[in-house]
Amino acid sequence: MFNMEKDKTIGISYYKGKFLRRLYRQIIGFEVLKKSYSEEISLFSSNTASLLSLDESITNGMAVKDHIEKACIVGLKTEFELFFSIYCRFVIRHLLFIAEKSGNLPKNHEGLRDCIQDKKKFFYDFAQLGFTGAQELFIQKAIPDYGLERMIRMLDQCGWRIFNFFTDADISDFLNKLPCELCHTNLHPIHQIITAFQVRHTIEHCFSKVTSSFREKVFCYLPRSSWIRHFPDLIADGTRITIDETDIKLTAASMSFVSHVIVSQLEGCIQSCK
Repeated sequence: MFNMEKDKTIGISYYKGKFLRRLYRQIIGFEVLKKSYSEEISLFSSNTASLLSLDESITNGMAVKDHIEKACIVGLKTEFELFFSIYCRFVIRHLLFIAEKSGNLPKNHEGLRDCIQDKKKFFYDFAQLGFTGAQELFIQKAIPDYGLERMIRMLDQCGWRIFNFFTDADISDFLNKLPCELCHTNLHPIHQIITAFQVRHTIEHCFSKVTSSFREKVFCYLPRSSWIRHFPDLIADGTRITIDETDIKLTAASMSFVSHVIVSQLEGCIQSCK
């Protein structure tokens, strides 16, 4: 999805468009699978069991539908994390441009100097490149390889606080435009996305069961996400995490909304610096 050379000549909106198309495909795929599940699973179950040499003791009672929701939330997470990492590249490049233009780091972006944890390693890699391409190397080293919250913390450290981009009026407008069946008066799109990421992590690494780590990481975000419907009270260790169609669609809608807001904010800042 990302091309370093192309990145220098096109804007972040190009990547937002690619991300939104992939988001669209994820939800269309989910809808098709959901519809096909009830209508056609019996046509494939016996053939699939035969192909995999599985007997009925293994396949009886297997919740295939549950896998559809899990696969979709994993897909949504993958697409958004990739888009957000590219967004981070554009943000850091913009902040470096401001620093170069002013000859110094603006006070509210001084945290940029601490993005590189291992400065000796950075200098070594810079030397290996023949002391060329410092900006690209800096961007590469500054942005975490994975982890939405790690990326958000990195941007926050640099003075780029995306939580501040979302006004109550914007969120209210977003919620009002949702279909009636998805109405959720207290949802915050960033909280929804972060909770979805933690749900995905638990699916893949903890057999979809609540752990103390999960509780700790979603404590601040769960109340303003769709998952509060499943866990209105304190979640006990070992509780199975539920995912339903509402969770899927609110996560996708939140991702779309957030991509529009953060890209608009960045493009506005870039334009004002020209």
